[in-house]
Amino acid sequence: MGTVYAKESKVAMETSFFPRPPPDQTPSTNRKPHKRDIDLKTVPVSVHRIHVDGLKRTKNDLVEKDVKSLFDSSNFEDMVRRAHEVKIQMDKLGIFKQVAIAIDTCQGPNTKKDGYEITFEVEESRPVTGGISTLVGTNEGSVLFGIKLSNLLGRAEKVSLQYQHGSTKNAGCNISFQKPLQGNTENMLTVGGFQFHGEYPWSGSMYVCML
Repeated sequence: MGTVYAKESKVAMETSFFPRPPPDQTPSTNRKPHKRDIDLKTVPVSVHRIHVDGLKRTKNDLVEKDVKSLFDSSNFEDMVRRAHEVKIQMDKLGIFKQVAIAIDTCQGPNTKKDGYEITFEVEESRPVTGGISTLVGTNEGSVLFGIKLSNLLGRAEKVSLQYQHGSTKNAGCNISFQKPLQGNTENMLTVGGFQFHGEYPWSGSMYVCML
């Protein structure tokens, strides 16, 4: 669910009290601890403010659509559930290294008694990542170079480029572009292309493919 930090307030999720026996007295086996449970569905809430801290390259409208649903929270349990769902959507974008949630009571002259504010503290991933790896096949070895550009235009776009060079003069590269439509990771636009060049001396042929 992620990390949820909530400061102490007049509303407690669960309160337990275990009385300590006086000194030199043996606690009674018939004594039962007092326990008071509160159904969070009965705790009314009114979300007044939502903050998203840590955005740098990311456009505000990418996350605004998801967090606005928190204003419709009807009770404390519903608010926590909606906040968790927003965190899941942020994680699916693949542009945040970390997403933390903080829920606190709302203070101010125009706030309600049951007012809350929610803060999403995010840490964006690196804009550029890459790597080098080796591949070993039956008749040759090859080196693979890769580079990825994350959140290229501020709306979770990704560009991936790979180049492979083999020991038998075989080489290939491919590039792909991905973008979630309207910030929805279930609807992803993907465009890609590749090129491959191979020589096969044993057959006296050369193969070139491009798309």
